[in-house]
Amino acid sequence: MAQVKPVNKKKMSGPKLAAMIVSIAILIGLVISLLAGSGLFVRAQKGASTENFKVNGAMMEYFTMSYYQNWYSQYYYYILLGMVNFNPNLPLDQQYTDANKTKTYYDFFVEGATNNVTQILKYCEAAKADAEFDFDKVEAEAETYAKDVIKSLKEAAKNSSVDFTTYVRQNFGQNVNANDLKKAIILEYIANEFSNEMYDRVFDNMTDERKVQFFKDNLASFVTAEYLYFSISQQFSPEKVDEKAYPGGKEDPDYKAAVEKAKEDAKKKNELQKVADKEFIDKLATAKTAEEFKRMLLDYKYDEAFKTAYEAAVKNFATADKPSEETWKAFAAEVKQQIIDAVIAEKEDITTSENAETEATAEGETTEKTKWEKATETLPKSVITELKKVITNATKTVSYDVSTDLGKFLFKGVKAQFGIEYGKDEEKGENAAVNENFFEDKEFSETEKETAEAEGKYTLSIYLVTEAAHRDETPSRNVGHILFKVDKNTEGYYKTSAEAKAAAEKLLEDIKATADAN
Repeated sequence: MAQVKPVNKKKMSGPKLAAMIVSIAILIGLVISLLAGSGLFVRAQKGASTENFKVNGAMMEYFTMSYYQNWYSQYYYYILLGMVNFNPNLPLDQQYTDANKTKTYYDFFVEGATNNVTQILKYCEAAKADAEFDFDKVEAEAETYAKDVIKSLKEAAKNSSVDFTTYVRQNFGQNVNANDLKKAIILEYIANEFSNEMYDRVFDNMTDERKVQFFKDNLASFVTAEYLYFSISQQFSPEKVDEKAYPGGKEDPDYKAAVEKAKEDAKKKNELQKVADKEFIDKLATAKTAEEFKRMLLDYKYDEAFKTAYEAAVKNFATADKPSEETWKAFAAEVKQQIIDAVIAEKEDITTSENAETEATAEGETTEKTKWEKATETLPKSVITELKKVITNATKTVSYDVSTDLGKFLFKGVKAQFGIEYGKDEEKGENAAVNENFFEDKEFSETEKETAEAEGKYTLSIYLVTEAAHRDETPSRNVGHILFKVDKNTEGYYKTSAEAKAAAEKLLEDIKATADAN
């Protein structure tokens, strides 16, 4: 019988990890000043330790920053759409994760990072105590891996024209240095390798029948679908009405009438804008391939991306050095197709001819390039960076979940595909095929409806399936873990690492026996 075990996890190369870290840092843009201003790092200085391993305060900054960056990257688009109530411009300890205001975002990020660090240290401690795990070899691999990552980050710092020390602090924490970064990466590597090996030990001792059943019982861990999507929300909110301008304040009839007029004006604008937005969404829905969808989206977003890159490029130019609007827009139009082609081809820059620093005039003299001429050589690369963010945000992979309309569209029929029985209320049928579209006009909740109707709010989304529901063979681990806590002064904890190890090994044998029996 075929096994359903995921393929062995491949190690991410240092350069790839560095690129991922840098891309996240670029995406969020604001990180250090925001978190430092909230006191997050200062209050996370305590760190953590076990018998053989220690995370100092600076390393804790790195882990906290990593947790924040990963969270922000994951929910970035939802924040933009207002689906997640988070304002990156406000201090973390003044925002709450829930409507009842029981937990601030500061508490949330510190708690998440602390939990991650606790798990990492426990895995490292267990790895060192496990006789079957070649700790010395893995630690040596971790050292090499950390050096590769740091080497790549140094290159990234150089490309950003920032010294490495400053670059590390900007991206990982005010007090983090290269040594802290190296130590943290090594701990993460060891913990990951040990969790992988523990997974293998348990999985390899399960019967084929049990493995198949495990797959069927955990579709969300194994079945995924991939799609491209784009979403547009209402463009206009009512203009604010100053209550101080009215004698009766908020109770003044004229104030109330002005508020209603502002809502009505916004509604009219949104109704007109929705027609235009729906036109573009309908255009995207005609895309038959992923490339066609991407090209339409890049064309739609191009002017906005170019303007962002252009404004950053000339920000420090004197007025006399800036080109006219006609000039820079003409350049934008000239390189547009090359830039879009480069994004599609996953290139970093457009192909340009080799240019010297100076150009010869007809009389044989040399003329220094103007600031704008120099800017035109680097602008395309910056625009490509902006547009790559558009494609990254539009590209999604989701796990099996039929609790939403989109999920039902993507995963309907998956159980039949893998020979799994349906419940009496579950629908059968075939799941979405590649290049199928799913359109969604967001329905507002009862509490949102009144405001939405008054202001003409809307959210239109279009999805293009690029890989239909399938068993995901991407290298991954889904590891359940049980912590065996060691503290000789705390009741209920193991007194020594040896006692904890013995208990863990006994539990592992029990799990193996249960797996074999099933």
